[in-house]
Amino acid sequence: MITGAASGIGRATAERLASTGHRLVLFDCDENALSETREALAEGTEAIAIAGDVSDEADVGEMVHETKAHFGRLDDVVANAGINGVWAPSGARRSASIIADGVRTFTNPGATAYSATKAAQVAMAQQLALELRKHRIRVNVICPGAVETNIAASSRIRNRAEAEVRVIWPQGSIPLTDGSLAKQPMLPRSSDFCSARRHRM
Repeated sequence: MITGAASGIGRATAERLASTGHRLVLFDCDENALSETREALAEGTEAIAIAGDVSDEADVGEMVHETKAHFGRLDDVVANAGINGVWAPSGARRSASIIADGVRTFTNPGATAYSATKAAQVAMAQQLALELRKHRIRVNVICPGAVETNIAASSRIRNRAEAEVRVIWPQGSIPLTDGSLAKQPMLPRSSDFCSARRHRM
């Protein structure tokens, strides 16, 4: 299954895989371009084209359902879809500072989405640092490591054991705190977190 299959890298990937005899599911939000891609594939290619948005859970669910109905299973995914959105300058105020909270090491089983957002914050800070330096805006990232917070109140864990990988850690302890979690002065209650979250939404 190829996301963003109607153009660019996605279409080129589809054409290449079709030429080597793969069975394909083409998934893209541009229905017309998706049909054109399907028609351009090598003669005899077994492929289905499904229009949908990768950011829409219902569309993705329908794609999986149609794929299983046609092929019986889904073996491989080329996660190619993406958009640039709006490219524009990020700030104009001079002599300021921006600090982002990122993570550089990812070891929590099942935390793919969380890890992706934290890695994105590091990359965003690097890009902003380039763009904003001429405005004398300083951009840094802190990667604080293990800290005792109330983040567990917003965490839902399902079938974590399925994602765990046995790891033997090197000898030694967490620096600065002698092996214990860093602490913050006061932890908000779980109810406070939920209330704040509802307010933001």
